[in-house]
Amino acid sequence: MFLIVCVSVFVLSQVYPFIQNMLSASRASLWGVVTAVFVHSSYSHLAYNMTSLFLFIFIITFCCSTVRKVMKKKIESYLFVTTFSFAIISNVLWVALTPNPSVGASGLVYAMQGSLAGLTLFNGLPLLNFSKLKAQSPSVVTNIALSLLVFTVTFIMILTSPESFLNIGQGVNSIAHGVSFLLALCLTTPWCFIEKISLG
Repeated sequence: MFLIVCVSVFVLSQVYPFIQNMLSASRASLWGVVTAVFVHSSYSHLAYNMTSLFLFIFIITFCCSTVRKVMKKKIESYLFVTTFSFAIISNVLWVALTPNPSVGASGLVYAMQGSLAGLTLFNGLPLLNFSKLKAQSPSVVTNIALSLLVFTVTFIMILTSPESFLNIGQGVNSIAHGVSFLLALCLTTPWCFIEKISLG
């Protein structure tokens, strides 16, 4: 559904360019802190954000494939609410701190990646308890190992090249990238502990 809305808005904005300005996050259009996530400046911008978003959703789904059905519903609801909330919060900060307009779903993308990092960190922690690990099924052990690998790769990317990770550049809403990622990461792992999310 989100993809359909983004593609529809992009097509309309190519025909009617004023739509992009009207829906962007800026001081002239305060509602844009919400609507900007559906707007993209170019085809490549749209394609990159949608590909990244659905890639992270796929990895989360795969890493949590052995979670009980009730828990999966909780995770889905959590991700839906928090990713949109963090994207909006980061857009609010962008508008407050800069005079430039901003469009794109990158706040959602980085919030999803932050949630992925938090979930995979939590899911990978059972590797520290070898006695409990032995009692798990092979599929659960595989998901634990995969989760730890995903978190480790993300952590290495941040440490070795933070500028590339945050995609820092002229005209890029790096605030949305960093703030959304950090909020999601810092909230997701504690949330998993509170909700007692379990792979097995």
